[in-house]
Amino acid sequence: MDDRLAELAGLVRKKNEADRAIARLIERPATPGNIGEFVASAVFFVRLMQSGSHPGYDGIFEEGPLNGKTVNVKTYSRHESILDISPHPCDYYLVLTGPRGESRHLPWAIDSVFLFDREP
Repeated sequence: MDDRLAELAGLVRKKNEADRAIARLIERPATPGNIGEFVASAVFFVRLMQSGSHPGYDGIFEEGPLNGKTVNVKTYSRHESILDISPHPCDYYLVLTGPRGESRHLPWAIDSVFLFDREP
């Protein structure tokens, strides 16, 4: 076996172990979107919908001036000034982005947070 392939296999095993641990913690698959929703729930007091595929929004703000408003949480590895808007209704989009610019390595990091009112 090529040494690089063997190295890759070892790294993928480690990544899968980390993903399993993250999934146990957040009680959903360890995807960037699910991780972002978990962070939003803890930091921005969002009560997540029970289903991870609720149409239109991921949760409801539970405190502050947005209490009771629905929110669709979007997570992007890079800040590329894009937003995937759903045709389903929600009150706000909460966008968590990584750093600006291109990269071969897309670490899970939050460099910027944006809140957009869907109906300006």
